Amino acid sequence: MTDKQKKFVNMILWICTFAVVAKILFTFYSSHTIDSYGLFTLSIFVASLLELHTFGKMSYIGGDSNGQQTDEMEEHIVRVSSKISYFALMVIVLIIMSVSEYLDGQKGFNNFPLMLVFCATIVTLPFVQFIVSKKYK
Repeated sequence: MTDKQKKFVNMILWICTFAVVAKILFTFYSSHTIDSYGLFTLSIFVASLLELHTFGKMSYIGGDSNGQQTDEMEEHIVRVSSKISYFALMVIVLIIMSVSEYLDGQKGFNNFPLMLVFCATIVTLPFVQFIVSKKYK
């Protein structure tokens, strides 16, 4: 990706991000509801901006135009950040689950889908490690 292309993609992503934020705020002020699809779209745009600013490319838009392989530092960053983000996600889901149950105030557990997500976060890393280890054995 050339510098001109990076600047163009960066500008488009920022415009889209501001448009989605404006739509979310408009929906919230007009109907007092949070636009879940808008939040989902916003998360995709923010993730794309962060990847563009971190690595100077976006993996789903062709990666490096020169055909160069990723360097060791980039691989190290991806490896360490993925492990940290896995555990951070697990803690965030636990906090959201705890707060939603505390605010609900009823006896018993009512938020079954969120409990399934929390259980999936616990199992995901060991399961993926098991699958990858089978590939190399």
